[in-house]
Amino acid sequence: MKPSRDLSLDSLLARLTPTPAGWLATYRGTTLRSVFQPVLSITHKRVVGYEALLRVVDANGALISPTALFDRTRADADALLLDRLARCLHTANFVAQGIGDGWLFLNVTPRVLDSGLVQREFVETLCRHFALPPNRIVLEVVEQPARDEAELARTIDMIQHRDFLIAIDDFGTGFSNFDRVWRARPDIVKLDRSLVERSTWSGEDRRIMHHLVSMLHQAGTMVLAEGVESDDTLQSLMDADIDFVQGFQFGQPDASIAHASAAAPAMLDAAWRRFIARRHVPVAAT
Repeated sequence: MKPSRDLSLDSLLARLTPTPAGWLATYRGTTLRSVFQPVLSITHKRVVGYEALLRVVDANGALISPTALFDRTRADADALLLDRLARCLHTANFVAQGIGDGWLFLNVTPRVLDSGLVQREFVETLCRHFALPPNRIVLEVVEQPARDEAELARTIDMIQHRDFLIAIDDFGTGFSNFDRVWRARPDIVKLDRSLVERSTWSGEDRRIMHHLVSMLHQAGTMVLAEGVESDDTLQSLMDADIDFVQGFQFGQPDASIAHASAAAPAMLDAAWRRFIARRHVPVAAT
């Protein structure tokens, strides 16, 4: 018997199960759960959002990559079901933790966006159900080829005329490139971790990072560096005038948003002090 492809919110909510550790979802013999990783503003030295990440366990208790799970979905309708179920699960877990401010980053693949199956009304319905203002949602277009870049840009443009924000993920590798940025005009571009790692290799790499961030700023987008795992990397990104950072340097993703982000602000504040000290500028008295 084929699994139901009912895409209504009621059907998706019926797949969710409350547990002491948060909401879980089921999909084709797997269990899905949410973890969150904080996104920090360099300038404001605080957490400004949380990326929701999917954790998948099969019937034997083995972890499955979310990418592998999506790759198993051959039909667009199946991909859309999984995509919407994940967003429903993440939103339920986010709201249940009473986070009063900050963005919720929700991943969505270009395969789903440019299929014509996703309408912005679903996110609006999701927000209404959970009483979450739409301007706190960032739809993050993850690394996959879009079948038609022009159509993808039109779809993103339609969404942007609402209250959601759009981020393009994994910029600098694979299919995420300047052409997609020029066409889609996202609010945020996330630099791929390979670019982030290279930013500390040499003075030339640091200069390239600075120019890259500057070009993206000129295109009217904010820039987020993911995969920040060391203070040296963070310092080079601060030199490049990056807007936001995210990575293991600030803590591991966790089902508890409070646990995931507890140490992050203090760590960023300490990084600022080191950044200022490198320039021999005295820290102003508070």
